[in-house]
Amino acid sequence: MTELSELSVSATTDTTSAQSIKLNEQLIHNAAVESELERRQIACANTFWSQHNQLSTFLNNTEKETTQIRPRLTSRKHIEHEKDKYNKLANDFSINQIKFQEILEQHSSYLLTLISNNLEESEDIQRSLNELEQEWNRI
Repeated sequence: MTELSELSVSATTDTTSAQSIKLNEQLIHNAAVESELERRQIACANTFWSQHNQLSTFLNNTEKETTQIRPRLTSRKHIEHEKDKYNKLANDFSINQIKFQEILEQHSSYLLTLISNNLEESEDIQRSLNELEQEWNRI
């Protein structure tokens, strides 16, 4: 009977040890996954905010420049110069529209997915996107 008890204790110890090892491996795996998720969140947030700030700066500069475009003189040369400034702004605006769409469609949706469990950050991102879109449409 003693041998049977010892075998039972030994088997229980082996099972517990194996479960402990599996649990430890699972915890290490979970920590690695969590670390990778956090790394992706930070990288995506950095990209998003960098592009957001660039686009905001562009919109502010464009607004200033559009208020300065007006024919003050009636000479053909001056009017052509103002027209060229306007055409350059329109071209720059079109080019930046691609970046704007990229922010809206790619980076923001990916970032919102990554931080979906953080309501406050998600609302902050969404609010910033709405403000940027309103500014874009206004200009």
